[in-house]
Amino acid sequence: MNGAKILSIAAERPAKTMSNDELPGKFDIDDAWIQSRTGIATRGVANDEETLIEMSAGAASKAIAAAGIDPATIDLTIVATSSNPITTPGIAPPLTNRLSLTSGAFDIMAACAGFCYSLNVAADSIRVGSARNVLVVGAERITDRMDWNDRNTCYLFGDGAGAAIVAATDVEDDGIGPVVWGSDGALADYIAQPIDSPYLQMDGQAVFKWAITEVAGIAREACEKAGIEPKDLAAFVPHQANLRIVESVARSLGVGESTVVADDVRYSGNTSAASIPLAIARMKDEGRIQSGDSTLLIGFGSGMTWASQVIRCP
Repeated sequence: MNGAKILSIAAERPAKTMSNDELPGKFDIDDAWIQSRTGIATRGVANDEETLIEMSAGAASKAIAAAGIDPATIDLTIVATSSNPITTPGIAPPLTNRLSLTSGAFDIMAACAGFCYSLNVAADSIRVGSARNVLVVGAERITDRMDWNDRNTCYLFGDGAGAAIVAATDVEDDGIGPVVWGSDGALADYIAQPIDSPYLQMDGQAVFKWAITEVAGIAREACEKAGIEPKDLAAFVPHQANLRIVESVARSLGVGESTVVADDVRYSGNTSAASIPLAIARMKDEGRIQSGDSTLLIGFGSGMTWASQVIRCP
């Protein structure tokens, strides 16, 4: 049986960055209010040309180049997204065509947990011999589904894409730890798009309470399965939902004083399935994490769904 590791992670961000003061909706909240409650100062907003496929292709091309592999050796493409504007086809098949690939291709719709779900599927595909090189993408255009006049959601979300190359390696060199994943469909209405509405709706207080109550325990279990103490992690990259949630979970988990905690939500907003690869890419670009660093990931969101694993940073 093979091992699996991440060779590269790359980001594609929209050209336009929108500050809190530039939000188009009409409501009685301002920059100070938004930052004090969410930590979000800006978010990327995709234009008409920055489609899910184009942003995914941009991130994927960078990840392929950084990994130093021949694109023709990619056996499988997995795209995590919740914002495909059409029911079928998914984003993955036209993305492979855009990249001149003919790999297996499918989408995973697990909301903000989608990237971690996809990493596990990629790693398991490699371990059983179904693939040797897998392209994993998290891509979203959440702003397409936002009501800019809804004061509960209008300032939270952003657009973007992140991509990773997951490759076969020796079992001893395995760089993706066991996953802890699950769901609670009884909470499906916490974050949902009603059938009679074009807009995403969220019970922010319920989501916040669930996250600060449940997420640290899930993350701790992933550390236990990986054989590492939270205090010994080099980095912690939770889904970038809200900076207050990120900081609360980090405290509850008990990460070390030297553990670097992702904060890309400040600049990108909540980018759902794209948030974890976007956060890792920023941390690498800023020199805050290095290749080989033990890094805990946890995605969580609509469903409710969650997935967590410890990886070695590429």
